[in-house]
Amino acid sequence: MSRPPIYDDPKALQSKAEEYFDSLLAHNDDGSVNTLRSTAPTITGLCLYLGFCSRQSFYDYGVKKEFSYTIKRLHMMIELAYEQCLKSGQVAGVIFALKNLGWSDKQEIEQTGQTVVSMPTITYNGKELEFNIGHKVRTSGDHESAGEVDAHSK
Repeated sequence: MSRPPIYDDPKALQSKAEEYFDSLLAHNDDGSVNTLRSTAPTITGLCLYLGFCSRQSFYDYGVKKEFSYTIKRLHMMIELAYEQCLKSGQVAGVIFALKNLGWSDKQEIEQTGQTVVSMPTITYNGKELEFNIGHKVRTSGDHESAGEVDAHSK
């Protein structure tokens, strides 16, 4: 038997999440916000504050139509905090966290032109065969089809 949901209403989840973010702010004596404390918001911290036992439970709420917007927005708020941390000099942990949130630092290389692959000579039944990658092996009576090897005698 599954556990009953913690939140039935997106507004209740949003309100509790706002408490979490507010708890990380440093306030002046007059109540105005000064800055974030040394602890930046995290997905794990938010999940624990909301009463979830795993990040997956948090993400499962994002699948529910009525919670989708709220979960996406909370996720973006944490991403924003990490992005702001990139301004500091120590970014290795921040980059790691952003990669876990879906970011990537891959290098894209565009290659144009045709690549030629040299294949060894193969003899079958006394005939030398040549293989062209990307075509079907043709023998008498076969119909050619893409995606297979084309072999014919020289």
